[in-house]
Amino acid sequence: MAFETLEIAQKEPPTAKISYLRGGGARSPKPGKPAKNLDGVKPKLKISIPTTICGTAKAKIFELQLGSGNDAGKIRISGCKSGNAKGIEPAELKHAFTFNFGYVPKLGDDIFEDRRPVRKITEDVYEIDVPPSWFMPNAKND
Repeated sequence: MAFETLEIAQKEPPTAKISYLRGGGARSPKPGKPAKNLDGVKPKLKISIPTTICGTAKAKIFELQLGSGNDAGKIRISGCKSGNAKGIEPAELKHAFTFNFGYVPKLGDDIFEDRRPVRKITEDVYEIDVPPSWFMPNAKND
């Protein structure tokens, strides 16, 4: 028997799942039950980064940072000191670290869910490319 080498698609870059939704998730109600009224509920930012990128970080607390100038359109999740009031502790799941940042006033009230490329900058810093319009309340989302 002979074997033929097959052409394959190039490996996709790792992506982070970013959701900014109301009510903690996009679950549909059980059949026969009405959907919850989420009017007036603020959306919450949740970012999941695969453990293949995160590995094990030294930091226990992380903060959300927004790039400006040449770094516009980038967000960073950066490790910080344990006493930092702006920091949160991620939930460690089997295949991802999930950062629940809660309501982010700079994002406004528009909801979205997307996957974006993520990079490890240092042991405790992760960078994600996002549309700059997400952080401009009067612009349309990409």
